[in-house]
Amino acid sequence: MKCFARWREVDSELCFRDQTILQFGESWELLANFILLNPGSSLPTKDRKPQNEYLESKELPFYVGGKDTYYSFSIDRLMNDLLKLYSSKHDKGGPVKCFARWREVDSELCFRDQTILQFGESWELLANFILLNPGSSLPTKDRKPQNEYLESKELPFYVGGKDTYYSFSIDRLMNDLLKLYSSKHDNRGGGVIKIYNLFNLKNQDSGNAIEQYKKYKESKFIHTNIEDIKYCSAPVVVATGSKVHADPRLKEELLKFISLAKPSNLYSVQKQRDRVFSIERAQPNEAGFIDSYHPSYTCKYGNSTIFN
Repeated sequence: MKCFARWREVDSELCFRDQTILQFGESWELLANFILLNPGSSLPTKDRKPQNEYLESKELPFYVGGKDTYYSFSIDRLMNDLLKLYSSKHDKGGPVKCFARWREVDSELCFRDQTILQFGESWELLANFILLNPGSSLPTKDRKPQNEYLESKELPFYVGGKDTYYSFSIDRLMNDLLKLYSSKHDNRGGGVIKIYNLFNLKNQDSGNAIEQYKKYKESKFIHTNIEDIKYCSAPVVVATGSKVHADPRLKEELLKFISLAKPSNLYSVQKQRDRVFSIERAQPNEAGFIDSYHPSYTCKYGNSTIFN
């Protein structure tokens, strides 16, 4: 996915962006024009390489030339949402997909684990993310079990059993992870990101989720069993954020996930510079612990997350 736009910078506080072009896949067919209020948080990428010549070479009927400079831009949340909406319908690789195991005790107590995010045609496991807990994503309204479909793929990271897997909606955090990895792997056919959580209680309000966790932390579904952790030699990215320190048991859970990974496969989300975070190789401290940032912070509030 790419973003290009015309940029005029008067000073650090007065900048103008227009003629924004969002492109995904190989096609340059114009699918839609959106009339919005004003530009959001997206900024020119750090290389600041002019893109006029590249765009002119495409002979696009909607491209507006001239002396002002076009750059590549970061993709902000709104752009992400629009790209997701249109790529799900028009991308020849098919829409992105999410599958997960779901246990619903009642309307307020639900557990989601073994989350599988897949894009493109490939089912290669690209990364395992260790996050805090599941967010707003819910089973799609058809509630059609997906166990048989997933079993047919013979995935080494799939955990079977009697519990039901469903297709799920894709929430903002999932979107951010998919965008990050598709930008690097789309040309190779896509792949899979698997999400593990320190606790499996679905609650998108992280502060309230911690309090709910303390109430239900003895539930048999709250934590992931060791036998259900299948990294399959793919990178393991620690991205739990600071709330791991809210309860000693959460720190124990993180130590468990870290201990099961090969040291050479450990990564974490770290701050690189102001508003820029990156996925970097991680070295546990003497206690075996890895501090990290959570993508729900590093991918919004004007921040960006990159591969280092």
